[in-house]
Amino acid sequence: MDRHFLIGEVADLLGVSRDTLRIYEEEGLISPKRDENGYRIYSERDIYYLIGVRFYRDSSIPAESIRELINAGDAEDMLSIIKKKLREEEREIIRHERNVEHLKLMAEYFGERSSRGFTRGAMPEAFRMSEIREDFFDTVKDYFDFGRENGDMLFCYLNTEFDIEAGKKPVRSYLELSGQEIAALGLSDRIMDKNAFGAQDCIKLTVCSQVPYPEEEHIDSVINYAVSEGMRLKGTVYAHSMYHLIENGEHLHMVEIYAPVD
Repeated sequence: MDRHFLIGEVADLLGVSRDTLRIYEEEGLISPKRDENGYRIYSERDIYYLIGVRFYRDSSIPAESIRELINAGDAEDMLSIIKKKLREEEREIIRHERNVEHLKLMAEYFGERSSRGFTRGAMPEAFRMSEIREDFFDTVKDYFDFGRENGDMLFCYLNTEFDIEAGKKPVRSYLELSGQEIAALGLSDRIMDKNAFGAQDCIKLTVCSQVPYPEEEHIDSVINYAVSEGMRLKGTVYAHSMYHLIENGEHLHMVEIYAPVD
């Protein structure tokens, strides 16, 4: 004989509150019957069904997607829904990785002030995702325009290039992303070019600037450091606008500078 349970018994069994079960019902995930007094009555089948609902909810799958999974007509429908959720989870991973990167840079900046010095290493490979602009603000407009078109484009970094022979102002700018992020976000069709500067030996410096690119004093410091260390700069300096921060009430931009050397 099929057993039946009241809402309190089901809540205790699943380890959730009665309100949670009511929310499941409001979201159309479960439809318990009512007895003659109007009390909810859950069957064994309802309990088995709730195992799946609880699993999906604990996996952060929204109610609408759970309903889609439940009502999926065949394996192809199920696969399509799962792939959609997988892409969403991969986007969340990127967001978390960016947050971790941000917090580490902030900790370095506010904690070990002496660690703001120069380091050596290869510049990470990346892909250009927008037109090359001479005016940096045009790249800023591209950033917001593309973001309205596809929110995932807001993950792009604003990249600037400086020709130290021609001066200390940005001469080119564009949006870029790493290959791993592009794959996770499904933005391969937006790639305009693979930047050729990856894997070069570089001087690296992280600075805080009043604008989203290095100021003249930062470029000067890179040049002076290279001279003091007997290194020859190749001529182009690259900068990635990373994050925004506030220090002593002042709004600043954290920028990574990469200067290739011979």
